[in-house]
Amino acid sequence: MLMWTRVLEGNDGFGRDFDFIYFTGPADFAQYFSFDGRADLEKLERFYDGLAKTDGKLADIKKTDFRNY
Repeated sequence: MLMWTRVLEGNDGFGRDFDFIYFTGPADFAQYFSFDGRADLEKLERFYDGLAKTDGKLADIKKTDFRNY
């Protein structure tokens, strides 16, 4: 968090470059992907498969790299 504090505060320490900051955590990702502890990796892989069909740049990324990231 120290690194992000320095990035967000900017050169003068007053954070003039940002209007709003929102940090996401595991619960935010779980809610977005509807993770509930049952077959969560399969849900993530289905998400990847669906998006990779329409996003050529994502299709260039291996599914395991996407999952592990």
